[in-house]
Amino acid sequence: MQLTLVPLDTATDDLARKVAGSLRKMIPWKVTISRRLEGTHTPLPGNPANAIALLASIADAPVPDTVEVVITPHDITISGKDHVFGYAMPDSSIAIVSTHRLTATHKCRHPRRLLIQRICKEVLHEAGHVQGLEHCNVAACVMHYSQNLHDTDLKPCRFCSTCVKELSKLPHVTEDPQEG
Repeated sequence: MQLTLVPLDTATDDLARKVAGSLRKMIPWKVTISRRLEGTHTPLPGNPANAIALLASIADAPVPDTVEVVITPHDITISGKDHVFGYAMPDSSIAIVSTHRLTATHKCRHPRRLLIQRICKEVLHEAGHVQGLEHCNVAACVMHYSQNLHDTDLKPCRFCSTCVKELSKLPHVTEDPQEG
């Protein structure tokens, strides 16, 4: 499995690198960073972007055994919700995570570290949805639903054993032995 982080613009370049570094220590997937999509899909200032429309405008043909997660500093929304931390489109193997509402709103010792942790959790959560996982009832699972930042902070950055089992049932693309 490959997880590719896609920074939407320069504001998320460094965050994508930090998140990729953290995720490489946590999960057995290959974690890469794609080129930035700067200037191509930027919402108007002060307006939340429609996550579905934004992803639809970015999505290419799905690459087997690869999940792409766009990281954006812009607030995102979907129909019926005024904001979301992230959104996944499983049929396109793509998801989006917004850093807009993940920043520390209170004084904490390491706000940057907290932001990276939150982004990692949201990236894994949305990658899980792309892979077919639903929200999990286990509070100690990254797939547990987060209504607010407090919920996100409480859950770990890992899948519970039930979700790991579900992920292990997924078909995996094997490499052609003739390829290098």
